[in-house]
Amino acid sequence: MRERLFAVLAGGEILDYDAVEIPPGSFIIAADSGYRHAVKLGLTPDLIVGDFDSVELSAIGADIPRIGLAPDKNHTDTTHAIGLALERGAQRLLVAGALGGRLDHTMSNLQDLAYLSRKQIRAKLTDGLTDVYALTNGCIEVAPRPNCYLSIFSMSNTCKGLTITGVRYEVSDFTLTFDHPRAVSNEFANAPAKICVENGTLCVMVVPKD
Repeated sequence: MRERLFAVLAGGEILDYDAVEIPPGSFIIAADSGYRHAVKLGLTPDLIVGDFDSVELSAIGADIPRIGLAPDKNHTDTTHAIGLALERGAQRLLVAGALGGRLDHTMSNLQDLAYLSRKQIRAKLTDGLTDVYALTNGCIEVAPRPNCYLSIFSMSNTCKGLTITGVRYEVSDFTLTFDHPRAVSNEFANAPAKICVENGTLCVMVVPKD
């Protein structure tokens, strides 16, 4: 039996709603203005959280549980929503609307993704076109997608023992550093790409070419 998906709808962009797959039975948390994505997806959140500075409370269904946050806080609404998912036992997490919009929020979401990976939580950020994963001390397979690049970044000071196969430019036992990108715009072969790292946390992106 597959683990239940926890889906956080953040306030960034969703460029292709049809590509955002949230199966029935998922636990859905809307983070403030992420509620607009729930409306467009035809979904009713199980919970909405935020300081409600970017969504009108009157627009939210009265029967949806909500958690109000103070505007002065240490975490973004999305980070708080992710924390609520973890409190409820999330082991598999999708954060849609996590990319685009404010660059500082996108960076915060990428750091959240790295944190989840180090906690061994399987997670993905998406805007419907770009998918982002994180990997810590292990391996991941990524299915090839037409007209997409595969780009990999170090989220640690160093990522040692990096091996990438199933791509145009394969590497073995490579060291990737945080301040020297060397694995951008790789191309898929005809099989899934396999990425392994012995020590460190990677950010793995599937990015449209156009």
